[in-house]
Amino acid sequence: KLKFHVVIFNHVLMYMTKYEIEHTFQFLKKKNKNLKIIIGISKVNFISKIAALLSLSLNAHKGIVSNPSIQKKIIFKYG
Repeated sequence: KLKFHVVIFNHVLMYMTKYEIEHTFQFLKKKNKNLKIIIGISKVNFISKIAALLSLSLNAHKGIVSNPSIQKKIIFKYG
């Protein structure tokens, strides 16, 4: 019964499969067709991998299941 007008996804889509992202966006848009979605997309690249190594955060990118390209396609589909 919650009502919302804005939902924020900040660096979380990368941990969701394509199906999970699409299902979530469909559900949210069904609840409110005028919903505004704010998204921060994380990009794992060479520099971020070096930073993880230097900070001894060797598991920093563990669990990533979708890349920015897939995320952007879905975002533009439901945006």
